[in-house]
Parts: sequence; structure tokens; C-alpha cells
Amino acid sequence: PRIIRHEGGFTEALISFFSNPLIASILFIVGLYALIFGAAYANPAPASVGAFMLLLSMLGMGFKVNVVAIALLALGIVLILVEVFLIPGFGAVGATGIAMLILGALLNPFRVTPEHWLIYVDWYQILLLASISVTLPLAGFTVFAIYKVIKARRMKPKLYISGLEGRVAEAVDEITTDKEGFVICEGEYWRAKTEEGVIKPGEKVIVTGKEGVVLKVKRKA
Repeated sequence: PRIIRHEGGFTEALISFFSNPLIASILFIVGLYALIFGAAYANPAPASVGAFMLLLSMLGMGFKVNVVAIALLALGIVLILVEVFLIPGFGAVGATGIAMLILGALLNPFRVTPEHWLIYVDWYQILLLASISVTLPLAGFTVFAIYKVIKARRMKPKLYISGLEGRVAEAVDEITTDKEGFVICEGEYWRAKTEEGVIKPGEKVIVTGKEGVVLKVKRKA
């Protein structure tokens, strides 16, 4: 008789790591506290990270990999949509969503294992390569589209603008008296305008006030 060994790959190693009871316990405890903290202080960032960790801990609690992978993919899409359409800028919520999508894809809930092959292995490899060659460009286009949407919507709610007066920011675009542009202030992108001179990209500016949801800036002396 001939013995054929099928060694696990990266996906199996990943599942084995997160299925470790110690790792699962740590993920569950930290994730639960992060979720509670985010809910208590109405902060979506720790809440999303906590949900991510809780889903990963499910691998060590007896849940099927397929269930966890599908949950990661679904919640990852939801978090990215929330980041794009509800939260100005791009931060921890969107990054967590992307991480969920990547890990959910790596866990691959629709894996084809050798015992389930209904076609020759060579044909399956050709089919896999063809699928990847089509999927990767589409994924790249999707990421590019999301980036453009985020860039168009990177604006802070005016509730917080008053606290930025007197802060130092850095110009991202060229800003003139008749052309608005973006600046980075406190790590966030803001639309800004100036009433004096020309501000070049990279120059330091000072926030002097606001007009609606647009910052008024001047070149730092």
C-alpha cells in the first residue's frame, strides 16, 4: 500500500494558532473589554477591534472555521462601509475591516480539499490561477475606488472644529485666496481656505477660525 501525506499549509497553521486555548482565551478577554469600552464611551474604534478579537477567539471555542470566516468577511465589509459613509477620514474602523477581509479570505470557507476534488489536480490549478488573475484586478479596482471615496469624504464634523483654533497644521494641497485645499491637523484631513497669500504643500499653517465646516488658516510666521 502507498501512503500519501497531505501536509497543512499556511491556512492550517493559522487555524492551529488561533485554535490554541490560551490564545483564544486572551483574545476573548481582551476583545470583550475592548467591546465594552467602545460601547461605554461611544468609540467605534475599540469596539470594532474588540469584535474582531472575539470572532478570532471563536476558533478556539469549537466553532467551525467556515462560520468564523464568513462572519469575518461579512463584518469586514460592514466596517469598511461604515468607515466610508459614516465616519469622516480613515482610521481604525476601516483598517479593522480590511484586516477582517484579509483574514477571512485566508481562512477560505470554500476550500477544495484533495478528497473533494472532482477534476484532475492540474486542471484545478489552472482554474485556480485563472480565478486569481480575474479576482486580483477586480480587488485592486475596488480598493482604488474605496480610496477615492474616502479622499472625497475626508472631513471632520463641525462639532469638533472650534477646539482646533490656534492649532498648527500642515498643508497637503496648494491653498490660495480663491482655491480651497486640504490640511492635516491633529492627524486628520480638513478642508481649509486662506484669506492671504499662497500656501504651498508642506508649509506649516495656523488655524485661525472656521467657516461652516471649512477651516480658515494662515501661514505660520
